[in-house]
Amino acid sequence: MRFGNPYLLFLLLLIPIFFVLIGIASHRRRKDFARFADERFYKFYWQEFSAFYWNLKNIIFVIAVFFLIIAAARPRWNKEVQIAKKEGIDIVLCLDVSKSMDAEDIKPSRLERAKAQISLFIDQLRGDRIAIVAFAGRSFVQCPLTDDYGAAKMFLSLLDTETVQSYGTDIGGAIDKALGL
Repeated sequence: MRFGNPYLLFLLLLIPIFFVLIGIASHRRRKDFARFADERFYKFYWQEFSAFYWNLKNIIFVIAVFFLIIAAARPRWNKEVQIAKKEGIDIVLCLDVSKSMDAEDIKPSRLERAKAQISLFIDQLRGDRIAIVAFAGRSFVQCPLTDDYGAAKMFLSLLDTETVQSYGTDIGGAIDKALGL
């Protein structure tokens, strides 16, 4: 087993100090309680007091600190780095979001039909990365290259003709952005 942050394991040396501090706190608590409490209440309290649960609570606390330190040290079980080979291609889709895409010559609109077709296309991908560049008068990356198809579809659903405020159709800028990915 290896650790990502092995230097944090030195914090385990603090565990015995926790036990000492808990013992000191317990002793001081009893001493202060005896000094300030009424004698009748003091006797009643210690009859009802369960040392077992007090100690159990403290032991659970120390165990929790132990495991937090181990977790922070980031244990790793693989002895060697494995490079995952991923096959597939990078696909960048450029989508026109200009006002002309609101035309309803194709139902429900050109943009909605294009988004539906892109969504179907994304559903068929396996092992490829996809990005979406939106453009009108200017272009921008709506979704960077990702293999998270759910995220790509979410970014796609956010597109509408109000996304880009400038008018026109700058397909050249969109292609430049796509090539830059």
